[in-house]
Amino acid sequence: MSKRFRYALQPVLLARTWALDALKLELGERNASLAELEQQRRAIEHESAAVNQAWHQQSKVAGNFNVDGFATVIAYLGQLGGQAQRKGEEIALAASERDQLIERIVAEQRGVEAVEEHRDKMFAEFRKEENSAQFKAADDHWSTLHGTGHDHGVEKHEQQF
Repeated sequence: MSKRFRYALQPVLLARTWALDALKLELGERNASLAELEQQRRAIEHESAAVNQAWHQQSKVAGNFNVDGFATVIAYLGQLGGQAQRKGEEIALAASERDQLIERIVAEQRGVEAVEEHRDKMFAEFRKEENSAQFKAADDHWSTLHGTGHDHGVEKHEQQF
């Protein structure tokens, strides 16, 4: 008599779960990309600091100052600064896109949880109905086996008074 629970919205739950998993995978890729951009910016900043330090060390030596060398170093530091600024802008854009993706993930997670909650309620209702049907069947069975003798016995007893 026991039936199996079948959830009508199972395909919806699976589709939403798969969509959530895809978004999480995309988040992992974006986080990796963001980390790579930040590493590139740190490398640029490190290069800039190394060039600046090398120039200061060289300029400390008397008679080593060269106007052409100074202009080259300044131009190179300017290029590195521009690269660092562009990387910073790329990082800001990537971080903004990642934050928007996180918002989509949160919304999708809420949707999955809502469908799961609905499934759990439907399963509890199914169990309640199943238990009720089993109790009714057991009661009917008991009544069939024992019910006729007791009914007549009571009537006979009442008739005596």
